[in-house]
Amino acid sequence: MPNYKRQFFLLILILTGFHCHARELQHLRVKVCQDFSLTERSGEFEKICKHYNVDFKICHSFPEANCEINKWFIAEIEHADIAHRIGGDLYSHKLIECAELNGYTFQGAFRNKVNQCLSHNSQSPRSGNRKVVKVAIVDDGFRLTHDAIKPFIYTNKKEIKGNRIDDDGNGFVDDIHGWDVSDHDNNVNPPASRLKDFYHGTHIASIITSFNTFSDSVNHSKPQCRIEIIPVKCLSDEATSTYLKDCYKGIEYAIKAGADIINCSWGGGTFSQYERDLMDEAQKRGILIIASAGNFYSELSQFPASYHSVVSVAALSRDNTKLPVSNYGRTVDLADVGENELAASVYGDDKDTVISGTSVAVARVSGKAALLLAYYPLLNSEQLLMYLQIYANPLEGVNKVYTGKLGAGMPDIIRTIQSISSKEEKKLFSNAKGYINGKFNKKSSVFYMVKPEGKYKGIVIKKVSSQMYSKSCEIIISDSSNKYTEKFSVNDFPDSVFVPANSLRLEFPAAKENKDLLFYYSVETVDSSKLYCSSERILNLPFGTFSDGSGDQNYCGGQDCKWLISAKEGSRIRIAFPEFNTEAHIDKVYIFDGDGTQARIIGVFSGPLMPPEVSSTGNKMLVWFVTDNVNHASGWKAEYVAIEP
Repeated sequence: MPNYKRQFFLLILILTGFHCHARELQHLRVKVCQDFSLTERSGEFEKICKHYNVDFKICHSFPEANCEINKWFIAEIEHADIAHRIGGDLYSHKLIECAELNGYTFQGAFRNKVNQCLSHNSQSPRSGNRKVVKVAIVDDGFRLTHDAIKPFIYTNKKEIKGNRIDDDGNGFVDDIHGWDVSDHDNNVNPPASRLKDFYHGTHIASIITSFNTFSDSVNHSKPQCRIEIIPVKCLSDEATSTYLKDCYKGIEYAIKAGADIINCSWGGGTFSQYERDLMDEAQKRGILIIASAGNFYSELSQFPASYHSVVSVAALSRDNTKLPVSNYGRTVDLADVGENELAASVYGDDKDTVISGTSVAVARVSGKAALLLAYYPLLNSEQLLMYLQIYANPLEGVNKVYTGKLGAGMPDIIRTIQSISSKEEKKLFSNAKGYINGKFNKKSSVFYMVKPEGKYKGIVIKKVSSQMYSKSCEIIISDSSNKYTEKFSVNDFPDSVFVPANSLRLEFPAAKENKDLLFYYSVETVDSSKLYCSSERILNLPFGTFSDGSGDQNYCGGQDCKWLISAKEGSRIRIAFPEFNTEAHIDKVYIFDGDGTQARIIGVFSGPLMPPEVSSTGNKMLVWFVTDNVNHASGWKAEYVAIEP
């Protein structure tokens, strides 16, 4: 155990945990400074804790001494203002880097991090010995006895079943086949009386395991288990809603369990510095996290999918057009089929069902990534994404409205494995984003072309390789018309280069050495969705009206607009719609009982019918309007009023 942690536990008492009363208490989370172990600093910390009569416990312990997650501690405070004072005092004495209350940062700042560079030999993966890939699925529960799942369940061989001892010392007793982070036990099965609420994880697990059978057909090999799933349940059996509020705890467990890939067929919730450190820890360990872009019909970035080290997946219909419900946008990395997928049913060991949505697309990408890693076990998480994007099938030809907003396209796993095996050198890149794995040649120049379909503001290109090159190594970047041409020394290449064109050409002039050079590029899309409303407006009068902004016209496509209604403390908010007409089942108005999309949804309205009045339970209400790009209607008008107690 790190020295600072030993002293920390000598100074303060460990909380016994919080269960039924957690809703009433404030959760104060702090990240201690690196030099916290110094005696005088720990003494200051103890003094402040005693002054406020507060105790902290470590959020989660990883064995590595330099792990950022080990620096996070949590306490329960009765009042928010006291929590702010404690955080402020600790921060002013330079004892903590930042403080968070109920998942929201109020002291300190987020660190801006960039993607870690891929290793210089990433273009030449070695197949090595094929491995069994561990895919952790963080979800609501799993019918482990289902025929499609049972043969692929991970077994923790370091634990002795039923002895009620934490044999492997990871903090979880008898976690033989995964863990329930919400109920703190090893039963990840859905509660028998609530199968209609706890069905999702079973669906997702079976989609991922289906790629094990698919893997045998790639090289016509014998049946062999190449994919194991680690079931991680993050919804309590007693939960009153199906919102996965403990999902990030589930990711923590998956990291500790040694997952290679973590499937997150969900999104939302708070995303503070603690969650960022968690994602960074997974990336450090070479774990690929794959998450849902969301099912809000909009150009929306939601966490964890939009974080730089997480793969964001959008959903497609069977004809490769964007699934109407799916989110889209610049943060999307890949897309896959999310319509009418056959999956295991929670209602019987041999029962199946058909499901749709971005959850399905995420599971398919996880299955493909697992298959690729089984064939090339030495790939790290960044390299996995690189190859999935390089050989993905572009989607712009059949998704002109979403040009550049469905990532690199749909992964083609057979083509990817075969291309890597044949050491194919790709010269033409038609995806909207991805990697260019170039190579210098001593004899002659080498050319690479980036030419995605569609019109863009331009293309941004960044150097990924981190090693030093000889002075003769230069790069010439130009557009197809040669109106733009720039020459750079590779060692002095800028952080990024913007080429104001729809295509670009990279020239690797002849150099003194044969050496790989990796670039990442992405298109700058044109935004036509902000004609009538955009971003978020704050409404803080005691009453008022607002609308979609289109007036006498029909609203436009791709709308993504929010209105945050904020009233006095203790008040409630009531909202009514005197006018309402949107494309039924597609263009929707969401109402959240709070100040963000992580809050409980209390209304979803769509179509020509007048919605009923809706009231909040607190003094904040968020209204969110999202539309697709096909059919549009006349829009809506809303009236709100604050109701004082």
